[in-house]
Amino acid sequence: MAVKRQSIGERNAAAVAHVSDEPAAAPAPARTATKAATAGSKTRVGTYWQHGTFQEAKSAYMVDLDLSPDAPNVFANWIGRTIEKHARHSPERRAKIVGALDAEPKEGAGVSRSFELYDAIIAQMDSAIVEDRRTLSIMENRTGFVSAAVRAAIADVKKRSGLHTLPPAPARLPKNPPR
Repeated sequence: MAVKRQSIGERNAAAVAHVSDEPAAAPAPARTATKAATAGSKTRVGTYWQHGTFQEAKSAYMVDLDLSPDAPNVFANWIGRTIEKHARHSPERRAKIVGALDAEPKEGAGVSRSFELYDAIIAQMDSAIVEDRRTLSIMENRTGFVSAAVRAAIADVKKRSGLHTLPPAPARLPKNPPR
């Protein structure tokens, strides 16, 4: 004789109806929130990169891990910090920094990348873009602003490290690399 298999609803009802004489297990200890988790909400921001700039940014991030004890240990957070630092400058200072940078090499097709950035950093970037447009008539979008900020950070890492050419970064960056 075939036994009828219980439906999921019947199994769930039976599980709920089962009362145990054993005491309930102690609740798991509460996890403490990390500083990053409490810093605010994040939004994914898409950007377009020249291939060489993206590779050099990864290299600068890896070198910066050894140069700066407070360097973010996640690439997206490093990108966020470069944007934040660039946005804090006055429009005139940003224009001077960008003017001193070498021209961005445009070889072949670029790549699209997106990063989760804190909403506060995105707001700072957007405010800086508007300020540049109103003050200096510089028409720039988020991708251009991110590119300028990252290229400035690459130049800064090269200067602080004393390297003219940064060592190549691995194809896939490690998450939370050891220091």
